[in-house]
Amino acid sequence: MSAEGYRCSYCGAPLDVTPETIVAVCEYCGHANWIVEEAKTEVYMVSSLPREMIEKAFWRRVERDFDLSRIKREISVQEIQAYYAPYWFAPAVARAYYEGYKTETYTDSKGRVHTRRKHVSGRFTIDRYLGVIGRRAVEDMAIDEMEEHYVKSRIPYEPLSKVDWDRVKLKVLSAEYDEKTAKNLILEEIWLEAKSRAKSNVDELTKFECDVWLKDKPRLILLPYWLVVYRYKGGAYRVAFAGWDGHPLEATEPVMLYHRLGYLAGAFLGTAVSGGGLALGLAANSWEISIAGFLLGVGMSYLFGRKLTADVRIERG
Repeated sequence: MSAEGYRCSYCGAPLDVTPETIVAVCEYCGHANWIVEEAKTEVYMVSSLPREMIEKAFWRRVERDFDLSRIKREISVQEIQAYYAPYWFAPAVARAYYEGYKTETYTDSKGRVHTRRKHVSGRFTIDRYLGVIGRRAVEDMAIDEMEEHYVKSRIPYEPLSKVDWDRVKLKVLSAEYDEKTAKNLILEEIWLEAKSRAKSNVDELTKFECDVWLKDKPRLILLPYWLVVYRYKGGAYRVAFAGWDGHPLEATEPVMLYHRLGYLAGAFLGTAVSGGGLALGLAANSWEISIAGFLLGVGMSYLFGRKLTADVRIERG
């Protein structure tokens, strides 16, 4: 809906403006109208490839994909959506100390196997560039994957005032989180990452201390997000792309008959592992082996059983 009073400063046409609009691109002349003037200096943007390049990236992915390449002639592009998603990025540091116990298994001189608990401790530092999505209401497919891909690629960004809006006209989503909230979210994320690393070093974590801080203030960067919706035999599927380089982030694909047969075999294998684990444990008089084998088999059966009944597969990249 066009908000009353908002018209294109170049041609006078009504603009599509919502309370969250930063920039409104005129549908008639393509002129970029700044609704939030301070965004020119406070917000940065990564330039996007044009629509035709994203569509080419989609078909390249189809041709390279083992499953989709076999059904390429039956695939059609239904819709291509795009917008700039707001992310807060900052260089963060976590310095941690941990203590805990680790269970070790060893064999004595008589060949008997024993276990013992060993007290361990350590320190480590995490120093990396981190980002968080700047709003709650946003397309949920591959949002985290886009942040991770940007951190790896680190494409240069520029102020919104220098963006060539005549070449790429995309909707711009504003951020719901301010700089202070973004700082807290980034610090929380690196703290949780540090604690997860500490837990991975021990079987039982008994002490964890961690200092976290930012090396620079968070910057709000708009990243181009593209979503290609395609159809195959009446079903709709999606592929998400990073708009600055056309890198595929995540895709949904149809489940073929040979996939289902593989999932069925996996479910049967899980059942066999459960039974085999129980039998092996009883033969060795070891309840640990019985429980481990049973749980492994049940987990396999559950995982493959869920995939067996699904109509859509999810693939990364």
